[in-house]
Amino acid sequence: MDGKSTTIQLLVNNYPAFGFDVENAEQATADMFRRRIPSDEPPRSQGHVANKRRLEDHLNFRLIKGAFLGFQHIEYPGKMGTPVEMLKQLDTPDLPSFFHGISELKGRDWELGGLPFGKLASRLAHSGYRVEPQDHEAPNAIREMKNRKIGFIRGRDQPSIEDRMNMLPELVKIQFLRAFYSMRLPTEEEIRYRRAFDFPGGINDPVYSRYQRQNGEPIDSNDARNLYVREFVRALRNKWESGNNFDPEGFTGLLVPSFSDSENRVYFVQRNIFRSLRGDKQIERYDCTCYPGYQRMYERSSVDECKHIHKTKDQLRDLAKPI
Repeated sequence: MDGKSTTIQLLVNNYPAFGFDVENAEQATADMFRRRIPSDEPPRSQGHVANKRRLEDHLNFRLIKGAFLGFQHIEYPGKMGTPVEMLKQLDTPDLPSFFHGISELKGRDWELGGLPFGKLASRLAHSGYRVEPQDHEAPNAIREMKNRKIGFIRGRDQPSIEDRMNMLPELVKIQFLRAFYSMRLPTEEEIRYRRAFDFPGGINDPVYSRYQRQNGEPIDSNDARNLYVREFVRALRNKWESGNNFDPEGFTGLLVPSFSDSENRVYFVQRNIFRSLRGDKQIERYDCTCYPGYQRMYERSSVDECKHIHKTKDQLRDLAKPI
């Protein structure tokens, strides 16, 4: 050591479409998800049937489908979504992993509610990488994207995802939390299986609409996978070009401590004003990401408002007042 300090330059993903529009990245991504042969290793059981079974790789279909649906679960153009500043903290292969995590976890895991922002973002961003293939499945395509350095890739000298996310301004964090802790709408596939054909506001899935069997089961094919990749990249490209198209009207949010010496958790409390279905009155609603608040938000529980709401309600109202 020479005693000199070194400063690491923090890199930001400023590549077009977050890296999917450079060096044939979109086609290379499609190739990763289209792979069907798992490896050159011999199957554990011999015979024609065993070899055929090894080609039935559904893992990567689930991953790219989850990535596309995760984007739809959190992006509401003109209202709320994931801030561009947050997406620029991710490598290109992190993006399908991140949105897959949103599809898997939004509205389904109350334990996420008290995680500090950096830990929550890191858990979402690592979600897709952690999916392990079965014996008969191909390697995880998101890991393959990372290994082959598709798109924008940071070096190992960069801070972790958790640390990078913690550096973001509080307003950016609140914008994301507003979108993540919003109503989870059903997908077209879920509506079909529930036979709730008249359910309003479901998530549009053009791939499922095109590739499904008569009984509503989705068809896993290379054509379907390619279309999911195209739709996912198209959505990210539009996000890159449009930027943060959010409407803060009627919304205020705060990050608050647990108010308990025995807990080291941070909760997100939000206030939303909206019109009744008839449009004849204004409704004020408060939500919190603590366990009772999560029950009220996603399980339609009738539990009382939590202590975090009671202690921040006046502050949230004051934030909503014009200056």
